[in-house]
Amino acid sequence: MTDRYVLDTNVALYLLSGRLVNPLPVEEFYVSIISEIEMLSFSAIGQEEESRIRQFLSQVTIVVLSEEVKQSTIEILKKPIAAFQADPSKILRNLRQILRSTDINDVLSHLRDYICACIF
Repeated sequence: MTDRYVLDTNVALYLLSGRLVNPLPVEEFYVSIISEIEMLSFSAIGQEEESRIRQFLSQVTIVVLSEEVKQSTIEILKKPIAAFQADPSKILRNLRQILRSTDINDVLSHLRDYICACIF
């Protein structure tokens, strides 16, 4: 049986940049949609780096949400934080709810609320 690993953002970026101390075993790898969003929404990312990240992402299994939520979140995170003018207490309250929840539907609901709090 093949072992399966979920790579977090930092491990994936270290792998792409050749900075891992020890090589990863040749196994089945997964990356969460959150890691994909983090890697692609970095505002200083160049075309070459984005291309390399996209190539890497095409070779792993992405644990996804809906495409609409993913693309909206990437675009939102690319914008300067000042564009949101969000109420910090509202963001913290929503973030606490996200972190406390164990039901994926609750997490998605709170994440949507969190994103809306950032925008409005």
